[in-house]
Amino acid sequence: VTVLTTAKVGTGLTAVVPIEGVLVPLAVTGLVLGWRRRRARGALAAAALLFTLVQTVALVAAPARTVVPYIYPGAARGTGGRELSDGQVRAAVAAARRCPPRVPYSGVPFLAFIAHRPVPAGQPDGFLPPHSSSLRAVKAQILADTPRCP
Repeated sequence: VTVLTTAKVGTGLTAVVPIEGVLVPLAVTGLVLGWRRRRARGALAAAALLFTLVQTVALVAAPARTVVPYIYPGAARGTGGRELSDGQVRAAVAAARRCPPRVPYSGVPFLAFIAHRPVPAGQPDGFLPPHSSSLRAVKAQILADTPRCP
């Protein structure tokens, strides 16, 4: 079950994936309890735990080679790769910093964060407000927050 919590495709939430290693004690507890009840369940739990540990170690040890579901913020959806090289990120951040003071940056929120730029309505999530009926007010605030850069 803990493996399912690490799939955060399409958002920048993948930054919290290494934190989910704290779920390992819970998984170990499930493994021990499962092993006591039925060896087959215990073996399945052990395999799931091992899989989760390997993914967590791989993510922390070699983040430049991570793939779905561990994609970078700003990565093309589902590719697991990066759209921008380190140099391109530095250039994009420099361009964002050239925006007028206090004018929201409407590009990738990751770049706005690095450039210390505000985002429209202070809302870095550009996906949920336009697609959620409960966030209509937030969507209206984002649309009303003009002018923007770029």
